[in-house]
Amino acid sequence: MKKRVRILSYIALVLTIAMLFFYPLPYYITKPGIAQELKPIINVQGGYEEQGSFYVNHGSNGKGDAFIICYGSYSRLSSLVS
Repeated sequence: MKKRVRILSYIALVLTIAMLFFYPLPYYITKPGIAQELKPIINVQGGYEEQGSFYVNHGSNGKGDAFIICYGSYSRLSSLVS
């Protein structure tokens, strides 16, 4: 009897953890990405010679589940959006 209760409790624990991974919540998480310089990508013919540089910023957005929301709550580089 104890073995059956232990097996059922393990199954319930695995199902609960799986539900936390796959159950969608109404939150999105945004994380910063890289800043890539445009000089190697873009070439301007006949332009003015100026100092400075242009960068493209990358970021990512994703739908949040329970574990991602916990991560986003404690990470200083990500933010949660409802």
